Amino acid sequence: DQKQALWNQAFTESYSELISKHPQAMSELAWHFDQLLDRSDNLKESIQSLVSKLQSLKDPEAYLKKSIEQLKAKRHLDLNPELKAYFDLHWIWKIEEFLYSYERVIRTLEMDDDYKQLLNSSKQAKANQKKWDEFMVSQALTVPYLESLRALGQNFKYGALVSLVHEIIKVPFINPPAYTIHKEILRQWDRYVKAYKALTTQLYEESDWFSDLDMLKSRMESIVLLSLKTRDRFDALKKEKNVIDFDDMEHLALSILKNQHFNVAQHFQGHYQEILVDEFQDTNEVQNELVELLSNGQNVFRVGDVKQSIYRFRNAQPQLMQRLMKLEDDHHQVLYLSENYRSKESIVEFNNHLFDRLMNIPELNSTFS
Repeated sequence: DQKQALWNQAFTESYSELISKHPQAMSELAWHFDQLLDRSDNLKESIQSLVSKLQSLKDPEAYLKKSIEQLKAKRHLDLNPELKAYFDLHWIWKIEEFLYSYERVIRTLEMDDDYKQLLNSSKQAKANQKKWDEFMVSQALTVPYLESLRALGQNFKYGALVSLVHEIIKVPFINPPAYTIHKEILRQWDRYVKAYKALTTQLYEESDWFSDLDMLKSRMESIVLLSLKTRDRFDALKKEKNVIDFDDMEHLALSILKNQHFNVAQHFQGHYQEILVDEFQDTNEVQNELVELLSNGQNVFRVGDVKQSIYRFRNAQPQLMQRLMKLEDDHHQVLYLSENYRSKESIVEFNNHLFDRLMNIPELNSTFS
């Protein structure tokens, strides 16, 4: 369509201009996304996605600045609190999966009568017993580290995890005997092996992680430069064609409402008695600011369900609703619609229990119910 054609033109012209001015930086950026310098599809799509995100924000420059600032850390403890929470939780979940899969398969190995019978009735019974003894010695050496891992999950420190994993991999990794002939044990052992590899092969020294951040910071700065250049060129092309898109409609309306000489906001603030916003969980910052500018400060009724947010690909920001739900004062009141007339009680209880565990993550300051 015309919009995409103009966007492609804006990107191509902006990239061509910048690669002539900053050939190394732009070539590295293109390689980072596509690894083939004669193509730029992935880079173009990523730039378009970022510009779309910027268009949904009240202060896009602050968002970009914060994104780059987060990459200046030189060690784990220096990370921005929000980024550190994601980083820590990434490894905490790996620890939890490792412990869960290990304890489950060991319990099955020790208690499954069919497996024991397979070991003892086989012609390889004697060899199996020897392998079982070797396997149990290996597990006995592993157990102390499991307790340390469990404690680390409660008080995470990346350096401590690296040191602990270095000790774990010194323990000989031995498969249980004849595990491949028992379908359930094979499935559980494969899951444990996958968790073991995820914890031991993806872990790097702290200095390696943060040397990578230096490289990412440089490329992020190139992304920002190309994004802003493409956005400005796209705006210029639209102006030349005398067309606007939906983002422009929002931002032009915002400019009109914020212009003190027009008094448009003041007019509407006295005009509407009540303002109803439905599906508020799929609203972005710009749209919410439009509503606030039209409001007199105490006449907005927002309806939504954070768990039903489905438009993040269009830059919906359900955290707006989350933040408002935490405000309880003279100007804010939260009403919960707790009666369900569509589903059986068992379905409601199951979903409430499931989403309570899936979507409420204290480490990320994320609360959905």
